[in-house]
Amino acid sequence: MAYISRGSSLQIKGGLPVVTESDFERYSKSKLVIKDQWASHPATEDRIAALNKLNIRKSEEDYTPANQLFRDVKELQESLTHGMYTHITFPGQVMVETDADFEKHYADEYPQYVYPALFNGYFDRWNPTPGLSGNSAGDADPASLFNDEMSGLAASLQILEGDKATLHQLTIVDHSIKTFDYDGEKYNMDNIYSLKERLDDIIAGNKRQLEENDAKAFAFFRALANGCGELEAWEKKYADYSNAQQQQDEQLEVFNTLVKALAFMHEQHSYENIQQYLVALATPERKFRELLDAILNGDLWQRGIRTVQREIFTKYLASEQKYLTEKGYDNNAVELLYATLRNFPAALAMARDSAKLALLEASAELVKEPAGV
Repeated sequence: MAYISRGSSLQIKGGLPVVTESDFERYSKSKLVIKDQWASHPATEDRIAALNKLNIRKSEEDYTPANQLFRDVKELQESLTHGMYTHITFPGQVMVETDADFEKHYADEYPQYVYPALFNGYFDRWNPTPGLSGNSAGDADPASLFNDEMSGLAASLQILEGDKATLHQLTIVDHSIKTFDYDGEKYNMDNIYSLKERLDDIIAGNKRQLEENDAKAFAFFRALANGCGELEAWEKKYADYSNAQQQQDEQLEVFNTLVKALAFMHEQHSYENIQQYLVALATPERKFRELLDAILNGDLWQRGIRTVQREIFTKYLASEQKYLTEKGYDNNAVELLYATLRNFPAALAMARDSAKLALLEASAELVKEPAGV
């Protein structure tokens, strides 16, 4: 927490970060308010208001961690940790890191998931637009391309899409909600579709602005790369990212088709019906296996797939795909199939994010490089 707090310019008091209301609002700007959605979990704003009503005033703040109220807190922590891992079998000897080793490993790992400060959080919640082309850099520069306004626009887009998804859920699930607030206005359920259309328009407008900004950024970095003799290397990284981003929807479609074809495994069926379902399963599974094999052998995905995922995928591709025996399902074969499916979307996302990080790091380095003569 201390490491992340330093990067987020948060104060540390009593060994813990001090997160103010304004800090909290930087990451939570939703305009959608649904009262009593979860009675046991009031919104943070409601909790603060309730505490303020108590009118408690202290002359000195006490930043002692709350766990100091327990007797023998270290013994309690060790007991809880032991309980969590009791039923887990580790493949090798368990090593307990020292605090110093943990801090070093964390500091080494963390930058792999953080984008350069040059971008001011712009790409934290927005993926660069793939497939851009163009040579004119104009008068763009990082200060204008990635200012607070543009970073805020990227953040607000993600929140708007989250609000839209929540509204969609209200139209398809049973609930007792009669009214809700959006941007200070009260709505009833009859107004939900018109509000969704309004959000669609806002989301489309925000995306257009961000894509136009990305086009300026692309031209800016391309010009820098050309000026310092790094054009080919930079364009390769952009192409890798674009391919990963553009292919993801197609790859997930193949994945989702297979998942739908497997729905029968979660239902009661006769042996004969299961055999028929397995025949129908052959085509979507073949397409998925071909896709997975291409991914495992493609340079684009090498950085993103973890060792454990690769082992699961390789084992699955080497299997015979026989899920039914005379006695019923082959549990080992079915579990291997589902282990592959559980890991596949995450592997795709990590590969795309890895290519994105490589592109952004290369772009940030260009700003440090002097232009060639």
